[in-house]
Amino acid sequence: MRRSWLILTLLLALALLPAGCNPSPTPPPPTASPTAVAVAQSTSTTTPPPPTASATLSAPATPTPIPTTRPGPTDTPTTTPQPTASATPLPPIFLNGLPPESFILMPPETVANVQAIFARGQALGRDPHTFSKLGDSVALTSHYLTKFDEGRYNLGSDYAYLQPAIDHYAGSFARYGVAIRVGLHAWSVFDPLWANKEWCEPNEDMLTCEFRLNNPSVLLIRLGSNDNGPGFGVNLRQVV
Repeated sequence: MRRSWLILTLLLALALLPAGCNPSPTPPPPTASPTAVAVAQSTSTTTPPPPTASATLSAPATPTPIPTTRPGPTDTPTTTPQPTASATPLPPIFLNGLPPESFILMPPETVANVQAIFARGQALGRDPHTFSKLGDSVALTSHYLTKFDEGRYNLGSDYAYLQPAIDHYAGSFARYGVAIRVGLHAWSVFDPLWANKEWCEPNEDMLTCEFRLNNPSVLLIRLGSNDNGPGFGVNLRQVV
């Protein structure tokens, strides 16, 4: 019995041995036929590749140019308000390129005093259309106001406003009078020795003589060239 079992086992081993030594060959992978390859290549060349990420992005928008012209003005009212008419101011007055207020210093008190002097003269009967001159050799020259009586002047547009004053005192510009002397001082005005002996009375000073002869309402004083400082103010105040 044991011998029969051993023989059976040996037979089974011999039966299995060829199968373990010669396994069945695995068939090779099928190769594509030339026709299939050609079809595949033809398909690959005609089919576009899948789109990349960059291709799917849209192109950037073209920037809109900024307009160079300004927009037109907004609508305005059809009626424009007109400015209120006003008087045109007079142009400034200059004397030899200088404003009068820069060298004529007349505070209100001085102006009031001059007006009071003129009013007193009118009360005494002075001629409102006449003036006289008191001065030294400078007042004796032909350049000192005489041309306004001779008509040899041209006021121009800047000084045309002075024409009424020239007309008002016509006849006084070219008159020298008896109150003008070469070398006259402020202190010698009241000395009768300086008065004109032909026209003035004995012991009459030249200023009193001039007022008697011409009866002026205005006196133009041109003194100081021959005076010293300390006494000039006192004597000039006496003249005024």
